[in-house]
Amino acid sequence: MNSDRPYTTQELVKILEAEHLACIKGQRLDLNATVSGNPLVDRIINPEGAQRFSAYQGFRRTVHDYQRRAQISGLVWQTVNLHQEQLTFPRLHEHLIALPQDIQTLHEYFQPVYQFWSSTTIHMELYLEHAQGRDYQSIDSAEVQYLARGKQWASLKKHERDNFLEIVLQLGWGDPALAKDRRGWPDSGQDYIHAVRPGCQPIA
Repeated sequence: MNSDRPYTTQELVKILEAEHLACIKGQRLDLNATVSGNPLVDRIINPEGAQRFSAYQGFRRTVHDYQRRAQISGLVWQTVNLHQEQLTFPRLHEHLIALPQDIQTLHEYFQPVYQFWSSTTIHMELYLEHAQGRDYQSIDSAEVQYLARGKQWASLKKHERDNFLEIVLQLGWGDPALAKDRRGWPDSGQDYIHAVRPGCQPIA
């Protein structure tokens, strides 16, 4: 990845999106990739899916190495509007890594994000997500406050349509790139709290 000037975060996102699409279409393959690692099993399974996935993962690692060398942030900025209130906050883009300074920025925005969510969901029902969204446990605001202790960064997602509204609070610690799929557990991880209107159930 050569350039007279460093790429921006937005440019890296576009590059990764284009490469991801190329891999999905089968235009990029890692011919050395295997499905199971067992030669007998790999002979009878179509390996193209694994080859596409491996090709993209290899390219993404190259982008991450570039991020570190050029010190390019992995953060993107998001704005949420709710009940005539607005908050703009940083979050780690799902295809990038967080540099140490990114994690510090996320730390600085923890309280604003948490307080915004708390103040705009007062009359909503709260659920703690389990099993990656396959189960939800009803909780109250005091329990959410307890879960927030020791957390280092937070993010928000809003799902709204017709008469349905869901606000998801992500509470995390450690490296957000490692927290999302439990690779970094227990040093990195996250909890999801879903706020929905009374009588509704989380859908996201």
